[in-house]
Amino acid sequence: PAMFTTFLFIDKLSAARLVRWFGAALTVLVLGESWLSASSTLVRPSMTFVAFYYDESREEFVRGNLRDAQRGFRGVIRLDPSFAPAHRDLGMIALGRGDFDAAIAALSEAARLQPDWADVQNSLGSALIQAGRPREAVPVLRRATQLDPDFAVAWYNLGGAHVLLGEVDDAEAIRVRLHTLSPEHARQLGTLIHPAPATPAP
Repeated sequence: PAMFTTFLFIDKLSAARLVRWFGAALTVLVLGESWLSASSTLVRPSMTFVAFYYDESREEFVRGNLRDAQRGFRGVIRLDPSFAPAHRDLGMIALGRGDFDAAIAALSEAARLQPDWADVQNSLGSALIQAGRPREAVPVLRRATQLDPDFAVAWYNLGGAHVLLGEVDDAEAIRVRLHTLSPEHARQLGTLIHPAPATPAP
């Protein structure tokens, strides 16, 4: 019955009307596809656009325009919540102003999104140390040194965390290792392990 009704409808239409009807239907389909394509682009922006937006924000960060950079990084995250570098840079801004909770939250998210990024692991470990949480910093910094065995700053921070925990032997082993990577960092860590005695007042 449905097929019969369809053929009867077509038979009643003149050729001109049939062409117009087909054209209208085609127009609706094309417009619908265009709308879906545009909305898809708005919902899921291209990686090229996200990367461009991030690069612009990063330039503001390098120039020291931290408020504009922070706004930009947050915009990048709204467009692509999985963009780890934006989380990392938000964490570094927060760390610079002493907001340790915000820094740890942002850097933890960056580390979760990109767990093989040694620099993020080191920054997170540093934030934990500055927040007075060296015990939590140790495995994070150890992860950084595993990812990049030549990462002198991460080794230094790990040694510093051990010093804060009173684990002098562990810190001393790291100091010895640092001699081959960065004598200056080894010297600085040695100062933490064996601080110079205070000079008595005259």
